[in-house]
Amino acid sequence: MQHHDQKTSSRPSLIKAVILADSLTLSNIQRALTPNDDEWGAVLTGPVWKQLRCVTNSYAVEPLRQSQVYFQATARSWLDTMISIREFGSFVTAIAHSHPGWSAAASTPSGEDIRYLSDLQKKCGSKAIGIIVTRANNDGVAYVRFYSVHVPFSVRVVGEHIEQLEKSAYEYVYRLSIPQNN
Repeated sequence: MQHHDQKTSSRPSLIKAVILADSLTLSNIQRALTPNDDEWGAVLTGPVWKQLRCVTNSYAVEPLRQSQVYFQATARSWLDTMISIREFGSFVTAIAHSHPGWSAAASTPSGEDIRYLSDLQKKCGSKAIGIIVTRANNDGVAYVRFYSVHVPFSVRVVGEHIEQLEKSAYEYVYRLSIPQNN
């Protein structure tokens, strides 16, 4: 989190967005983005009302380049997803992808993650935030990090099997305990 500490003084303190998600949706997103050892990505959307931005839908994007430590979507897949979302009058709530590892630290955004989201928020005016999910460990525990570079936000997660671990104007980290029978 050092990358955030250096820029904190120049950021506005006003909360501009409230992200609302439920633990079942986050569990489904975590599973979809961790089918194997490679990173995977998705665009998340849902209803928007004033500052409230809900996470209810996940649209997988096709990889152009992909490895255990990198994911880049094809431009066509990204564009098709954006068009589909806008045709229904929806907005992008978050850009999500997986990271290797099984700890809260494994959900920390890389320099590339920070640069990409910074460009999306600053140059494109997007209010989308970033979400990184980890693999689930043998006990079914995974971590979900919500983060931003320029857009202050808060997060509300409802449901069971979820625990907030960290909170700031630019990062929220949750422990997701996925029931073993699911």
